[in-house]
Amino acid sequence: LRADLTRLVQVTKIINSSLSIEEQLPTIVKAAVELSHANQGLLLLADPAGNIDVRAAYPSVELGRPSKFSTSVIEQVLQTDAPMFILDTDLHESMKVRGSIRAMQIRTVMCAPLRSRTGKGGVLYVHSTTPVNAFNEQQKEIFQALCDHASIALDNSRLYAASISDPMTGLYNHSFCVRRLQEELDRVQRFGRWQIG
Repeated sequence: LRADLTRLVQVTKIINSSLSIEEQLPTIVKAAVELSHANQGLLLLADPAGNIDVRAAYPSVELGRPSKFSTSVIEQVLQTDAPMFILDTDLHESMKVRGSIRAMQIRTVMCAPLRSRTGKGGVLYVHSTTPVNAFNEQQKEIFQALCDHASIALDNSRLYAASISDPMTGLYNHSFCVRRLQEELDRVQRFGRWQIG
């Protein structure tokens, strides 16, 4: 438990120290898999049109290629906006009838929404196919905490990106350019020369 909590704190620091969603995504999904001892993890995010797409996977799969995961679980989490923790699919009545669960021999699955203040967020999903790696209550709590921290970090990155760029053109706005220019001028004064690169 102590090692998992220490890892959770480390991951939280890492994802909150970056304002780039593309840097945060692989870290979040890798941490979810490692903390839960899962076989597969996915992070799905909503695009501006509201469509949900796989944005990160661990172990890595080519994005755009179909990955093996339970679409029914993800759809239910998106519809209800509530986490879903199935610690043993063999004992869960509604899971026995789901084709993707049986076909992939998923034994345990966790999926939770990544809530966003700016609209539809996404979901973080992990599953295990081996009974040895069945999730427990402790992993469930850590997974939910990771999802909460990831939601905040991703929201902050979205808000930062919106604050520095024009929403219609996607180009940097005036205040961002002025701030960057001031940073460069301060650097020149500090070092007495321009630094390129």
